[in-house]
Amino acid sequence: MLYAAIDIHKHAFQAAVLDPESGEVVEERFAADRDSLARWAERWRGRVAAVAIEATTGRRWVWRELEREGFDVHLAEPVQTRALLGRRRSAKTDRLDARWLTRLLAKELLPESWIPPAQIQELRDRTRLRKALAEDRRRWGSACTPTSCRGLALLAVEPAPAARAAPAAALQLPEHTRLQVDSLLALIAALEEQLETLDGELSSRGTSSWSSPRMSYATRRRCEAAEPNPAYLRRRCAGSER
Repeated sequence: MLYAAIDIHKHAFQAAVLDPESGEVVEERFAADRDSLARWAERWRGRVAAVAIEATTGRRWVWRELEREGFDVHLAEPVQTRALLGRRRSAKTDRLDARWLTRLLAKELLPESWIPPAQIQELRDRTRLRKALAEDRRRWGSACTPTSCRGLALLAVEPAPAARAAPAAALQLPEHTRLQVDSLLALIAALEEQLETLDGELSSRGTSSWSSPRMSYATRRRCEAAEPNPAYLRRRCAGSER
């Protein structure tokens, strides 16, 4: 029975496969992409009992790919994993990190982070996407110049794209400024369409209210719509007119 570990980095992965009976370690370094990971997984599928990876940035797609290939994936808690190693007497390297993970995994001493079920992972992906779209919506709604600030601020806080059409046409703006405003409003409308679709999907999953009193303050702040702040926009407009 073999145990493996992959030390994850942005551009390269360092893999180690340990045979606990003989102590032999097979090491390999390959590019941090799906094709290279799939080739590594194909060689060891059916021979490796479990694979350990650290719960660091970029690990989500790695553990999903490995689980899809049929591996038993263990997510190591980085701080506790390093604490078990104690004080290093040699320089930290990817090879040593991968070897250490395999040893902990083989001895069943690996401190693990929780891997949520697939349904929770999918829900997290959708809520993270909604948060990113809402932040983009706020950013583009606040992107105004002193020339177009007042008109764009008033349009950005309108609840519906249709309510912006008539005021936008009535703005007395230079041609190049009007083109900029039209582009910004088109971006905002597209983002709002995607947000509306996501809201409907999340509502059908039972997350119908971002302001539910049962939701913690931190969770609500992460999940709620990042809409433009009308008061902030009006203060910005007033400052640009001075």
